[in-house]
Amino acid sequence: MTDSLKLLPEVVKGMQNQFTYDELFVIIQKLGIAILIGALIGLEREHSRNTGTKSFAGIRTFPLIAMYGFISAMLSSYLNYAFYFVFIISVMILVGLSYFTMARGGRIGITTELSALMVFVLGSMIYWNFILIAAIVAVIMAVFLSLKIQLHSFVEKVTGEDIFAVLKLSIVTIIIFPLLPERSFGPNNIINLRLIWMMVIFIALISFLGYVLTKYVGYKKGISVTSIFGGLVSSTALTFSFAKKSKENDSLSSNFSVGILLASTMVFPKVLLEIAVVNTELARLAVVPILIFTIVGILLSVIMWKRIKAIELTGIDLKNPFELKSALYFGLIFGLILFLSKLAQLNYGDKGSYLVSFISGLSNIDAITLSMAQLSAKNSIPSLVALNSIVIALFANFLFKGIIAIILGTKLMARYTTIGFGFFILTAFLILGYNFLF
Repeated sequence: MTDSLKLLPEVVKGMQNQFTYDELFVIIQKLGIAILIGALIGLEREHSRNTGTKSFAGIRTFPLIAMYGFISAMLSSYLNYAFYFVFIISVMILVGLSYFTMARGGRIGITTELSALMVFVLGSMIYWNFILIAAIVAVIMAVFLSLKIQLHSFVEKVTGEDIFAVLKLSIVTIIIFPLLPERSFGPNNIINLRLIWMMVIFIALISFLGYVLTKYVGYKKGISVTSIFGGLVSSTALTFSFAKKSKENDSLSSNFSVGILLASTMVFPKVLLEIAVVNTELARLAVVPILIFTIVGILLSVIMWKRIKAIELTGIDLKNPFELKSALYFGLIFGLILFLSKLAQLNYGDKGSYLVSFISGLSNIDAITLSMAQLSAKNSIPSLVALNSIVIALFANFLFKGIIAIILGTKLMARYTTIGFGFFILTAFLILGYNFLF
């Protein structure tokens, strides 16, 4: 035994009795986490495998691969990090052989093999103390792997226009954004083109999420789910669409009315998110009013919920928010409102800000919300004035959507939406009254 130890490298012999009990306990904990990550991916791969089909790895193999990655990282840190490349190449060779063997049998696909490589790396990351990142990546991996059918179904529904819209805006952003000047200009240096374009992308991302969920989930789930997701895109556009559809099928007027109220309710958390991204101090001030609006909207929707029945929807007129034309239009409106708000504040004080908010709120809540949050963040206007301006913009938007429902919808829709938006408007008056008096 003694003679055999003499043959080992000095660094390896130095590892004997290297760890204290506390250090050994930590290593065992890390090893346990690595095994759990391997088991998570292995369980998903085992579950997704068709009965009778062979697979490279499953519930037993993936934990072993994670352990191999962990041990490889540990040995490399004590020997030489060049050894790690030897270990990972050995895994790649094993995975490659498995793929070619499976491919000969007619199975084309590298998902399991690629997952095995990633689990090996995650096991190593655990040893190197990137525990949280490794855990997050493992969960994301498990989600993607388990959503195979849903993701393939989603891709089948994506149109060429959707892909082209996303690519066009992405390319323009990559080209334009670096060229935009970093300096600000205008009254009190309030206009910053880079900031405006960043806000354009931010709103487009939120709206695109709602657009995707509406188009590929909401339609199949009925008016209520469509309205919830559609409210993230444009509650005004959805109000137009639902009002027209109520004329086509007046027996569903109550359904479409509740849908309009649900979409309008989704505006409130969206507004709070927009404020929080630009101005956290204003967001804290806006939490209570926005929460009150949201509760009112939820209560109204729940009360009317019993009167609707689930139906499948088609043909809701919502534009892809990544369309270049829509993005440029929003950027122009945002910059213009930002400029006019500051100009009105300088010349007419708080009343000027309120007037601009009312006018802009008739058609677009996002632009005035971001503008007021930005002005407040730069101390160009007081936080309370910014909050009141946003509430006034919401009031104007309620009024505008109520008029749309009355003019374009049925009498039954007019009655439902008048009640619903009436409560919203009353809530806005109460909030403004409290802010002005106290």
